[in-house]
Amino acid sequence: MALAACLSNRAHKAPIIITALGSDVLLVPRQGWLQRKMVEHVLNSSDHITCDAQVSARAVSALLTRERPVTVVNFGVGPLHDPDIKKEKIVYSNRLHEKLYRIDKVLEMFAEFTALDPQWKLIIAGQGSLTESLKLESARLGLAGKTEFVGWLSPDENIIHYNRARIYISIPQVDATSVSLLEAMACDCIPVVSDIPANREWVQNRINGILCSDNDEGSLYQAAGLDPVEILRYNRTLLKKMADRDRSRETFLSIYENYLSRP
Repeated sequence: MALAACLSNRAHKAPIIITALGSDVLLVPRQGWLQRKMVEHVLNSSDHITCDAQVSARAVSALLTRERPVTVVNFGVGPLHDPDIKKEKIVYSNRLHEKLYRIDKVLEMFAEFTALDPQWKLIIAGQGSLTESLKLESARLGLAGKTEFVGWLSPDENIIHYNRARIYISIPQVDATSVSLLEAMACDCIPVVSDIPANREWVQNRINGILCSDNDEGSLYQAAGLDPVEILRYNRTLLKKMADRDRSRETFLSIYENYLSRP
């Protein structure tokens, strides 16, 4: 769609502002020569580019052949915590059921964790091409009754699950700033996330969450042992500083208004 907009804009020369999400610049250019050239054309045809993470901004800069302004700004989150919902011993996952997001690894991690502390439950939201095989894997690992696949959820249902869960887990191989991570932090979940550059912008290991390496060594168990009160305080301050929805909206509007006001 972005490529079509850039190609159709040649005659009109209207300003083009592109928001580059993680996979746009972190994955697609690696899929082949043609994909890389398409992304390069879109970026170099743009007047301004926004990214939701520093790692994405660095990837954009590497793809640019001419100087373009690049602004790092995420979509932000508002107040999502519901004090009337009590936290339970729930680990919550809501990424797509595709290879990139490694839900099979989530199941393996939870199986090891629940063997040490059997009171916990894993809730898996979302769907994808791997949903049925993940259900079979859950059964193979002996997680019947401990894992619940809840499918696609409405935004309100998703927020309820964040508020119920003590731990949020998301371990994709590649990602930029994940909206679901910010939402989980806003709902006072302890995040367990893959140790990749974008997540390091938000999580300091064992300070406000857990950075999970490929050679996982009890990440869920470590998360369960962290002080939730300290993490709550830390993450609320962090989100107010770096992911305030109103401030993000103002940043986006100022960029668009700057180009709209030009003759």
